[in-house]
Amino acid sequence: MAHEPEQDVMAARRREWDRQSIYLRLQDGIPTAFWVWGDQIAPLEPRPDLFAHEGGFGWGQQDATTQALAVAIVAKLVEVGLVAPEQQSARAHYLHDEVLSKLPAGEHYDLHLSYLRLLLG
Repeated sequence: MAHEPEQDVMAARRREWDRQSIYLRLQDGIPTAFWVWGDQIAPLEPRPDLFAHEGGFGWGQQDATTQALAVAIVAKLVEVGLVAPEQQSARAHYLHDEVLSKLPAGEHYDLHLSYLRLLLG
């Protein structure tokens, strides 16, 4: 059975997403987020252009630091094509309300893109 070119592209994209994660870590007690793709690691940057907040990131609370993290994560997911731009705001609120704010604060987490794809995609 022959594969359609579109199916091949989507399968390749899913494999790429499955190799990517967002790591939530405490560094010297400060909540930090990293974008991890294979062996490449880069800090996830706040997005003041999308959410006016002058602090860092956080999780485990219903506050601005958790919303800032949700906005930054979803902005990255839009950048890689996992979330449609017109859904960005709604997906960030959902991620904040249903996932990030419910995580226990002060613990490390790995958010795999395969999980986020199911949750938000």
